[in-house]
This record gives sequence, C-alpha cells and structure tokens, in this order.
Amino acid sequence: MSGFVGASPSDIDIDARTIRIEDPNFHRNPAAEKAARKLPFKGRTLATIVMFEPFKSMFFESLADYLDVRPTTDSDYLFVSNERHTYGEPLLLLRNMNSLNRSLNRALRKAQVDLGTMSPATGAPYTSHSLRHFYGVWARNFVYIPGRNQMGLTLSEIKLLMGHKDIRSTEKYARLSEETVIAEIESAERMKALWGRNPNIDQIRSAVYAELAYDLSERIAA
Repeated sequence: MSGFVGASPSDIDIDARTIRIEDPNFHRNPAAEKAARKLPFKGRTLATIVMFEPFKSMFFESLADYLDVRPTTDSDYLFVSNERHTYGEPLLLLRNMNSLNRSLNRALRKAQVDLGTMSPATGAPYTSHSLRHFYGVWARNFVYIPGRNQMGLTLSEIKLLMGHKDIRSTEKYARLSEETVIAEIESAERMKALWGRNPNIDQIRSAVYAELAYDLSERIAA
C-alpha cells in the first residue's frame, strides 16, 4: 500500500484496470533520481504491477470510493491531504516516509479494529507491509494457470512480478501455504486411488480445494 503513496492518477488506467510505476529505476530519466529518492519502489525492476482477482476488483472498487472523496486538487499525486492548512498537497511531500507509514498503519489498525479483521493467528493488526506478503503467498499458492498440473506460480515468475533482484527476497514473501501442500497431496492420493478409471485431475483438484475452502470458511465462522 505504501508503494502507492507516490503514485499519480496517470499511473492508473481505470478503464483498462492496469497500474504502472513509471521508470522505477530512472533508466529513462537519471536526473530524476535525487528528487524521487524517497519513493518506496523497493528496488523494482518491473514498471507494471500485475494484480490478481479477487484483489484486483477490490482495489479498483476501493479506488473509485476514494476518488469520490479525494480533495479537489491539481496535484499529480494520488494521495493528498484533506487538512485545512495543507489541503490538496501531496502526503508524500508533507512528511518523511517513516512518519507517513506510521500514519497509514494507524489508519489500517483502526479500520481492522472497527471491522474485526485482525490476524486470526496472532490477533495483531496487518500493516501496509503485510500486503506484499499477501501478494507473494497468493501468487505462490492460489493463482491457477490453465494447463499446469499444480496451483501457484513459480518463484522465478513471482520474483519478476514483485520486482526483486534476488530470488532470496522472493522466498521471504512467497511462502508455501500448509493448506495448499496438504490439498495437493490429497489430490494426488485420490488420483492414485482412481488410477485405471481415467480420472480427471482437474476435477479431483477442484473438489479438494472446494472442500478446503468450505473448511476454512467454517473455521472463520467459528
């Protein structure tokens, strides 16, 4: 989330539902590096941000809600102040990044407390940095590419999408989910039990994941 603080509306194509961080490493305009040094690009080597459903729809729905209440301003930054003395000024230029991140995380914490969506594992609130972990875990465990024999993208693919220079950084974010490993083992076991009857692995896997989704929803409800 904090990576979008320095974004501009022109980086986001609402009709095409795409997002770009233009020239994140200043290859086209080296002179701009000093002025934009505070932007939190995390060393990205890829300008396009690839989003997955259902989070893609959730993002653009939330963006539409924000744009409806965004202060009137000529600023090219997406997030601007609504305070009386700084109205319409870019948040990024009003505070240093550490202070701004703390403010964002306080707002996130309050929203989670109000909605009752704190981490079920720890009881602690998610932070803006947690979103990078969500992205990596979702890509590794839950993105399905038709024709592949398992769920999830490879670490090399996730490394590219997350803009990491070192795959060891990717491994910290894109962790395997215990539930996914168990579901894949269960799919293989059912496949083996039906060997000789022309089983369809996609049907077996879909049934296993449907059962997993039901089990997870029951746990959440409890």
